[in-house]
Amino acid sequence: MGLDIHVIPNLPELIAQLVASTILYFFLRHFLFKPVTEYLAKRKAYIEEGVRKTEEAEEKIMMIDKEYDEKMLEAKKESTAIISGARNYGEEIKSKAVEESKLLAKQEYDKGIKQLENERQKAMKSLNDEIVYIALEAAEKVLREKTDSEKDKKMVQDMINDLEKSYE
Repeated sequence: MGLDIHVIPNLPELIAQLVASTILYFFLRHFLFKPVTEYLAKRKAYIEEGVRKTEEAEEKIMMIDKEYDEKMLEAKKESTAIISGARNYGEEIKSKAVEESKLLAKQEYDKGIKQLENERQKAMKSLNDEIVYIALEAAEKVLREKTDSEKDKKMVQDMINDLEKSYE
């Protein structure tokens, strides 16, 4: 079989290979490595900027959420205070209305009692006047007639009947 193994390189081919490799290296470095490296650097910067913006946005969201929670808590406290104040104010109005109603009812009651007392006094005066009038009429009748005990009884009975008729 004839395999020729050459251990010593061919110098012109070696130099041509080195020159070609060097030219290829500079060509690739200039047209491929630099743009790819720049593209990767830009992409890395873009990603880092996105991550930074995301973290800032998350911080802002957390701050806004915290502020929202604080404002909601404050609003709840204010609403509780307002409701409590309104409830107290309503209770005050209710108690004032009850007191005024009691006072008005007492005044009306006292007025009614006074009117009843005046009516009673008028009725008593009228009754007294009638009794005096009746007594005077009876005395006049008795004085006009000479009577005996039978006539006195009949006259008193007639008077009672007349009184009953006048009150019916």
